[in-house]
Amino acid sequence: MDLTSFHVVKAQLPKDFGAAVALLRRPYYPIPKSEYYDLLERLKLAKADFFLWDEQRILVTIGNADGGYAVMPLCASEQSRLLGNLPGCLREISGALCRLSPVQAEELRVRKDKILAMLAENAPVV
Repeated sequence: MDLTSFHVVKAQLPKDFGAAVALLRRPYYPIPKSEYYDLLERLKLAKADFFLWDEQRILVTIGNADGGYAVMPLCASEQSRLLGNLPGCLREISGALCRLSPVQAEELRVRKDKILAMLAENAPVV
């Protein structure tokens, strides 16, 4: 798994475990312990719970599942809600990634990475 394809989205899961799990959907993607802790450190530093995962073009969180560690996608309604709270230009780019060819998506991903870098310090928490 390419960890550089995970971009922090400053948003939080509900504090209630049951409510948080209800926002997830399967399938989960198993990851090694070392990758889990690398991703967890990035979330802790950003005080966030989510990533935009370019490889699958979805919003995800990470956690313990099925006896190991996993990348866990958000349900469609929660993805729409969170993407709707991103700054306009980033929301449009993230949404467009889902509809493009791999070559077009890579060109747009480079532009999105520049925007993410600018927002990394000052992104609002949603």
